[in-house]
Amino acid sequence: MATIHRRVTRSGHVRYRAQVRIKNQPWVSATFRKRSDATKWARETESAQITGAYSPPSALLRYRFSDAVDRYRREVLPTKSPDEQKRQWFQLQRWRDLLGDRFVDDVTPGAVACGRDQLMGDQYGLASATVVRYLAVLSHLYTVASSEWEWLETNPVRRVRRPKLPRGRVRFLEKDELSALLSACQQSGHPCLYPVVVLAVSTGMRHGEILGMRTLGLST
Repeated sequence: MATIHRRVTRSGHVRYRAQVRIKNQPWVSATFRKRSDATKWARETESAQITGAYSPPSALLRYRFSDAVDRYRREVLPTKSPDEQKRQWFQLQRWRDLLGDRFVDDVTPGAVACGRDQLMGDQYGLASATVVRYLAVLSHLYTVASSEWEWLETNPVRRVRRPKLPRGRVRFLEKDELSALLSACQQSGHPCLYPVVVLAVSTGMRHGEILGMRTLGLST
């Protein structure tokens, strides 16, 4: 089946991307300035694939998921922080193991969902929040592959349901607990402990924010 998609580049130019997908044939696409050229190419390519006469040029060969991971590591990961690079390099390697050596456009939402379930299963036992981050880096890889590299048309990860995150525990001190805490702080030998705790329970400020308020004369 042949399809034509109108796209606008970042510079404002209109392009037409033709796709041809025939069962048991390689998925191919090409981009043209005119819709008529895209339609002609799609019609001729589809006919050639059906008759078995099509031989794709190297520029139209399909890419494998491992190719996408390698290119993402080379071009995208270096733009991130060192901690993100290390974490996402490992996450992408695990996706590479889960999805195998299939073509990048053969990674369906179902395949991604299966990988999600494996990550949360007994073999890996990852928490929901961690799996959400795994899906996030995979989704970004596919966004770059479709919008910048033009290796495929859509991002399959967008159609995959994210794990539901558990509701965090919220607990407040009872009056007697708060009184006991403040009393213990007053008895402490540290001169700043009591005012720091009072400020924390009164405003909800974090530890680092409070200790950073040098203008109040607080110090560690």
